[in-house]
Amino acid sequence: MTRELLELLWVLEATVEREPEFAELLTEIVASEVFNADELPQPTEDERKPPKIEVDTGQDRLH
Repeated sequence: MTRELLELLWVLEATVEREPEFAELLTEIVASEVFNADELPQPTEDERKPPKIEVDTGQDRLH
């Protein structure tokens, strides 16, 4: 077996071992209070714009 496969198996084993804990946590989450989307702050028009990404290709310089 490869090291990568062993690590994957270890993660799966640890996850299965913690399933009862995860089930209890999920029950608590489902039973807890929730909030509606209209209770969240609304983004401004500027916040809705995609980010501007500047890329330096280095093509403007000669070597």
